[in-house]
Amino acid sequence: MGYTHYWNQSRDFTRKEWTQIREDMEALLRDVQHVQGIPLANGAGEPGTSPEISDTKIWFNGVGDDSHETFCLNRVRPPKKEWQNQRGGDFCKTARKPYDLAVTAVLCYLATLPDPTSHRVSSDGHGRDFLDGLAEARRALPRYANILDIPMGILEDDRWCPPWPHLFTNQYDFRFCVDGKTYVRHLKTSASYCFPDHKEAAEFMLKNRGALDATGFFDEKRRASLKRQQNALPARLVFYAEDLGRGQTPPAYVRPGDMPEPERRPYSIEEILAL
Repeated sequence: MGYTHYWNQSRDFTRKEWTQIREDMEALLRDVQHVQGIPLANGAGEPGTSPEISDTKIWFNGVGDDSHETFCLNRVRPPKKEWQNQRGGDFCKTARKPYDLAVTAVLCYLATLPDPTSHRVSSDGHGRDFLDGLAEARRALPRYANILDIPMGILEDDRWCPPWPHLFTNQYDFRFCVDGKTYVRHLKTSASYCFPDHKEAAEFMLKNRGALDATGFFDEKRRASLKRQQNALPARLVFYAEDLGRGQTPPAYVRPGDMPEPERRPYSIEEILAL
């Protein structure tokens, strides 16, 4: 899709909450435009217009060639669209154009205020891509400076790195972590098995490639078979994890700069094994 931010709004805002949100968004978007010098327009990006902040929605874009997709926040969650799994999901592809500063600042605000549970945010970017937006939100809304933060969903996603096993199970997760280890987790209990390094995990994947790195055509019969295998393999690992001294759980989240960024990130098990 290109560089895109995603969020899910879990509930409608009360009129009292929306009054405060409107006031804060007016201050934030005004600072983006008149202090940071980044022009903003209505949702269509039309030159000579301004962001729309009303009783029902907040709607803005960049201007002209610096516009891309509309950012829209609704007081009342819109009905579920045909392509959505649930009501309240939305996204904005900014293509890293200048108005991305406003979008990331607003998402930092929504993920922490007025109710941190109202918005779950994810992104094609990383925590470092939200640092400027966070700084802008704190600068424009200083009374919230000690509360505003990078959305937790972004910090949680920043724990993981390639390669990405092709999983059909809804019971277990198999993730390579930026701390250099790999974790197999039971998604309901959070019980974990920890591979001490990526190479050992890659060797395990290679040994069980038919189940964990499957390719080709996936019909319903094959999906069901892979799901059974992917439930059985991790179950054995997690069951014996404590006995083997491998019950370590992954970090809860990773902030920008917490982990050193490697010069080259392997994207396949073959690349890992070749290091």
